[in-house]
Amino acid sequence: MNSTVFSSGQKAFAVPKPDLKALIDPSSIVVIGASPDPTRIGGRPLAQMRDYGYSGSIYCINPRYREVQGFPCYPDVASLPATPDAALLSVNADAGLDEIERCAALGVKAAIVFSAGFAELGTEEGIARQARLRDIAARTGMAIIGPNCLGVANFNSGAIASFNLFAPQSGSKRAAIVSQSGALAAAIYASASQAGFGISHVVTTGNEACLDLSDFIEYFADAPDIDVVLSYVEQVRDGPRFLAAARRLKRNGKLLVAYKVGRSAKGAEAAQSHTAALAGNDRAYREAFRAAGVIEARNVAELVDISYLHRFAAGTPVGGVGVLSVSGAACVALADEFAEGGHPLPTFDAELQKELRTLVPAYGMVANPVDMTANVVNDDATLPTLVRLVGRSDAVSAIVTCGSANVMRKPWADIARDPERPKKLLITVDTLCNAREEAEASGFAYFNDMTRAARALCAYLSNAKATAEDAHIPPSPAVLSARASLARLKEAGRTALSEVEGKVLLQEIGVDAVADRLVHSPEEAAAAVLALGEPAVLKLVSPDVLHKTEIGGVRLGVVGEAAARAAYDDILASAQRLAPDARIDGISVQPYVTDGVEVLVGFTRDPVFGWMVTVGLGGVFTELLGDAETRLAPVSPQVAEEMFRKLKGFALLDGFRGAPKADVAAAAHAVALLSQFAVAAGDLMSEFEINPLLVRPKGALAADAVVVLSPEN
Repeated sequence: MNSTVFSSGQKAFAVPKPDLKALIDPSSIVVIGASPDPTRIGGRPLAQMRDYGYSGSIYCINPRYREVQGFPCYPDVASLPATPDAALLSVNADAGLDEIERCAALGVKAAIVFSAGFAELGTEEGIARQARLRDIAARTGMAIIGPNCLGVANFNSGAIASFNLFAPQSGSKRAAIVSQSGALAAAIYASASQAGFGISHVVTTGNEACLDLSDFIEYFADAPDIDVVLSYVEQVRDGPRFLAAARRLKRNGKLLVAYKVGRSAKGAEAAQSHTAALAGNDRAYREAFRAAGVIEARNVAELVDISYLHRFAAGTPVGGVGVLSVSGAACVALADEFAEGGHPLPTFDAELQKELRTLVPAYGMVANPVDMTANVVNDDATLPTLVRLVGRSDAVSAIVTCGSANVMRKPWADIARDPERPKKLLITVDTLCNAREEAEASGFAYFNDMTRAARALCAYLSNAKATAEDAHIPPSPAVLSARASLARLKEAGRTALSEVEGKVLLQEIGVDAVADRLVHSPEEAAAAVLALGEPAVLKLVSPDVLHKTEIGGVRLGVVGEAAARAAYDDILASAQRLAPDARIDGISVQPYVTDGVEVLVGFTRDPVFGWMVTVGLGGVFTELLGDAETRLAPVSPQVAEEMFRKLKGFALLDGFRGAPKADVAAAAHAVALLSQFAVAAGDLMSEFEINPLLVRPKGALAADAVVVLSPEN
């Protein structure tokens, strides 16, 4: 049995790994605080388990009754005739903690804690209760969900350990909801039911005292009866664990769609107060989701729509969209939606357009979108033929048809029977009728809103074509050596590196840096300029001054000995005036490299997901125009190059107006190495930036480096 070690005082215990199956698919349940009233919190789970046909054993605990809603009732858990898999706690917080202790002693494997009154209160008493709950789980290995949660529901087995009232649903049930909010879980379930999208499991994690979002994503990654997980996310508590679980889910051919709230400053504040947890930076969440193959939805409806598509789109190749509509206006509207969603409709080749024209009147469009016109009403064979023709195009992986079911019913059925039916994702938009069952039976994903259909498909296709990122890029020996050097500097009490030291570190990592010479007098500066070549750059070297230009600590284009002496004196005078307390190690002299495009490579450490890498073109492009790309570190050279190519100003690197093309591959290689180093350095650093990295026609050189060591022990 998998186990962990829990230490308490002088004792150490081998504790079994929490059994999530006992929580999600229990063979027996005891309801503590059971109520004979099926409308009360302690009575609702019993009524629903009876209605949903739960076949396992159900026991009730309430000293006032011998039977509750037809189920046997006992005064306490010690009186039970057998040990149940799971306990459902519908009593107050303090009583619940005592009951969980008794259940643990009895050998109960799992517990669902409805009770509030824990850390969400923000009081010492509430925090202490939650600490006690966590201690029980750590000592016993119990799988405890909550507290302050809506519970768990398994519609496949009928184990409804929840006080939410779930309406009956139709459709294939191969989707799980994992939510950090009970109310939002109920809203997602209701929206899915209205869309005819079956839900098999609902898990609400509450305060996540013992088990969190990542535990359940990991569980469903291996569940054979689950294809997609819909998740409402307020915060991730352990970024690396979440990413590992999400990647595992994706490796198993499943989809994770997340509705992340707290994107605004006020929203993040509300999320933190709601869950008593740290909400990470929204951009970090967005990039982490993308790196792990998680599709981010903007609202509940989109969460359901994207998940619904997966039922029809699993294994669909990446490509464009073909649109066939009976309405020219719908053609225009859909073309706009796909363009704005990052998937402009591809123009069909001339041969395909010629074939389409044999079926479409001269006044209808055939380039894509295809305006079939109202003539499609006169011939049921038109739509199946058009679908077959468009489906042959390699430029198309999804076909969207738009028109009333009154026109589409027979063509849908004919397409389903067509032996030449394309193996593409088929979607139909019907804005006038309600014919979901007929469309789905013919293999079409069904929508009654054009915008929702287009936005869901754009999100799905973007995820499908996203660059596969290696989550386990091992650091090179050089990177590990550089980390050891940084650790020694930290142990020596250093808080930051000077530019010269920073360049030495970069070269140890494997990133080329502009050659320089440290000087300590005007005469040495003049000699260095002559030795290194003109024009030259002179820079203040001080671990206490990270941004030298702000205090006049940089001189560019220095030519001649006299100019070198003057520049040296001017820099020192400016530093003494504007940073009188700074320790000055000297002046760095280096050649003025002008045959490169300046690029910024910066790193920030997100409290949830760790180091993020950002690249952008230097100057106003990054600072004023916000032209930058961010990814979760580490990145591969391929992903780093993709980041550069996504910059709006990439043309400056690609030979703009006849300039020589910059060596983007070399820059990408440098970014990949630097990202490895940031991850390897971990909490040794708090700030890391190369600005600029000069991307030359051949190779890339770091001209400056900022390395700030973390004050953490």
